[in-house]
Amino acid sequence: AALDRLPMGVIMVDEDGVVIARNRAAATILDQRDGLVEDQGVLQGGTHAQTLALHRIVRAALADEIDENDRSLTLNRPSGRRPLELVVVPAEQEEAEDGQVVTLFVTDPAGESETDPRLLQRIYGLTRAESNFAALLAKGKKVEEVAETLHISLHTARGHLKNIFAKTSTNRQANLVRLLVTGPAQLRLGA
Repeated sequence: AALDRLPMGVIMVDEDGVVIARNRAAATILDQRDGLVEDQGVLQGGTHAQTLALHRIVRAALADEIDENDRSLTLNRPSGRRPLELVVVPAEQEEAEDGQVVTLFVTDPAGESETDPRLLQRIYGLTRAESNFAALLAKGKKVEEVAETLHISLHTARGHLKNIFAKTSTNRQANLVRLLVTGPAQLRLGA
């Protein structure tokens, strides 16, 4: 249940790529059948070559024959959308009840990030208006687009941005957005 709060996909597989467990975000990615699929319980890439690469990285992680630089894999998607990004981490022995298990963290760069405005209020002390403004910035909107969406003037929007910078100890919009999309406000507390 705690894994379902994470915005990224988490999939646990055994040495043969059999899916042992997955969280909701992973199920959403797998249901798209676009670069990563679960076929008869086995995790596979979108192509035969990607499946071989996926299973090779899983086995290497289990054998502890994997370099820190080789823990990631990019999976191209038949749809042409941005590739899925995957990082493999061997589970600790005590975590695996029946044999060895590897945990895969999967992110979909093409997916929508959901920044919870209520968490922004609590974490950074933002007002409701500022947190709604910041959540829209985190979705990649420009200040002008956020102002239009929220039906506020550009002057008010710039005032919100200035206050948000001060409360988050940032001074550039790019740094603010990075903070918002990688921080704890991405957790799905309603899950």
